[in-house]
Amino acid sequence: MPIEKINKRFDENFLKSPVPFLIGLKKITLGKNPPSIIFRICFYINFIISIIYISWHLIAFISIYFRKYIFDQNNIDVDSIILTQAKVFGFQSADFIKNLELFHLLSIFCWAIVLFSGVFLWRRIRGYFLIYVLAFLAYIILMWMLLGYKFITNETTNFDVFYFIVLFGSMFTPYLFDYLKRSRLKKIEEDDD
Repeated sequence: MPIEKINKRFDENFLKSPVPFLIGLKKITLGKNPPSIIFRICFYINFIISIIYISWHLIAFISIYFRKYIFDQNNIDVDSIILTQAKVFGFQSADFIKNLELFHLLSIFCWAIVLFSGVFLWRRIRGYFLIYVLAFLAYIILMWMLLGYKFITNETTNFDVFYFIVLFGSMFTPYLFDYLKRSRLKKIEEDDD
């Protein structure tokens, strides 16, 4: 019987399809039992927003890092676009390009940690909110230290502010939900005594 299970698991299509691997990865990261609906909704909001920002910073980093290749292939002068923005923010050109590359690279890492905090939220592991807040604060501090206050005020759009508020609300809601649930249970126990 065990040999049949092994043969069934490793049939000829097993290595051709990534689906079994993805299902196994999902079980490892998210577990077998899904949490309540409020935690799932908050996780999905966190997941979507984190993926949007990881993609955005990845595209920006690749565009800046391969700017000479982009100019050679498409005649788009990324350097001149960056230099005009650097003058607006009060930077020297080389400093701004290096800081912008570093900012986008480190932002990918910060948003990956925000995404990882969502896995903690899904599994209801305490400390997810602290991980989220620290990663988000690191993102804001990176933006301020590497690019300056002018960059934050001029380049942060309403889209960014809206998503930051939605993300913060979605990550804070389960924390508040647990707090209210514990305080209600504590009150019931006190009334019983």
